[in-house]
Amino acid sequence: MASNESAGAQSAPQPLHWQIAFLPFVLLGLAIGACVSAIMIEWAGMALGVWDLPGAGHARETLVGDIQYLNADFTRSILGVSPVELAVIASRTTTEWIVLKIESLGVMEMMQQLGQEGSSGVFSSLFKSVDTGLSSISANAAETSASLAAPNQLYHGLMQYFDAAIYAVQTVVVRIVVAILSLPAYLLIGLVCLLDGIVARDLRRFTAANESSFAYHRYKPWVVRFFVVSWYAYIAWPTSIHPNAVFVPSALLCGWATFNTAKWFKKFF
Repeated sequence: MASNESAGAQSAPQPLHWQIAFLPFVLLGLAIGACVSAIMIEWAGMALGVWDLPGAGHARETLVGDIQYLNADFTRSILGVSPVELAVIASRTTTEWIVLKIESLGVMEMMQQLGQEGSSGVFSSLFKSVDTGLSSISANAAETSASLAAPNQLYHGLMQYFDAAIYAVQTVVVRIVVAILSLPAYLLIGLVCLLDGIVARDLRRFTAANESSFAYHRYKPWVVRFFVVSWYAYIAWPTSIHPNAVFVPSALLCGWATFNTAKWFKKFF
């Protein structure tokens, strides 16, 4: 008897206010986990020779491809700033902060000792301004990679991996901005599906249709699962991918789960 009570207490869901309070930490952990996964996948591809381009070329190509998608198909935002400008500003700020922290820890000096040439501040030319256009971004990235050449092969190899990690972080930041800007689509589709589900619930109850004690509990977790899996997969995806290919199906699946959750809700309002 006591074991049943303890099992029921452990399986009881957390209150809604606690779920909302922990939501920012969950999203932060999701972003950090996706960033680490993106770097590990990029490094594994470099080590195994999977990518078509040598060194950090694949990571740079992925970053430029994502920015091109934003520049071509997403030109307006409710914030008054175009998505590409917002993504580039966030990526540049994050990169500068990371490089400064790495240099302050003496990592760059340690790596400089492995070769004759140093490369402190090699990423300062990346994303000089949004107005220069995508061609300028690609040119700056190419100049940055060219400046990493050093007589010492070990030093050169380490800098290629460091360069790829920086490009991967920039890509993650760009995709996080895109994911945040996609939230209104989730909210709109979720609201419409919620209202339709409530109507379907009332029709089911008023017409004495079949009741299910488990349908609500089956569908409810999938609202969050579709959301989290799609965000994580998009942020950590190793190649350039159009945002619509991820967020449109994800929003529709979340809406489908929301509709069925509301439809099979048995309690009275």
